[in-house]
Amino acid sequence: GYAFHWSAFWQLFGKTHTHWKEAERDFLLLLRYQEDNGRIPNFISPVAKGPGLIAPPLPAIVLYHLYEFAPDKSRALEFVKNVFPSIVDFHRYLYTFRDPLDDGLPFIWHPAESGFLPQDFLASADTPKENSLAFNWQEILESGSKYKLETGELYRHHSFLVQDPMFLSLLTWSNECLIK
Repeated sequence: GYAFHWSAFWQLFGKTHTHWKEAERDFLLLLRYQEDNGRIPNFISPVAKGPGLIAPPLPAIVLYHLYEFAPDKSRALEFVKNVFPSIVDFHRYLYTFRDPLDDGLPFIWHPAESGFLPQDFLASADTPKENSLAFNWQEILESGSKYKLETGELYRHHSFLVQDPMFLSLLTWSNECLIK
């Protein structure tokens, strides 16, 4: 099965208020999939990390709330100091590899990166092509996976590139949390 970071980070957001130690542990579990370039994948599977889809910019928000609602502020501050560089690396990735216009507004290249993920996206390969939503999402995934993001190939050739308002709003909130 798949584990989606979009929903996992929202669950952590809730746990910061009620189950702090569990949220801390789960936060570290999600960060273990972070790549050397800073990218945090949007989903993982038992077999692979996924084809380059990124998690929404929620880690900084969760980290901030982990500190805000911590029962032990000194312990929480140590935790923040340990993971803060990883979160900064994720933001650096977004602005380095996802902002080809260099305007501070990173792109997403697949609808799943916006946080909108209908069940049809996970449909099996034998889903009828008449089901246009599932087919189109899979087509976007397959098409985008052919191109290298780091070289700019994706931005020159892929048909789905969006400066998504929801993603960018969360990124703004995340940047505010990093500053705090």
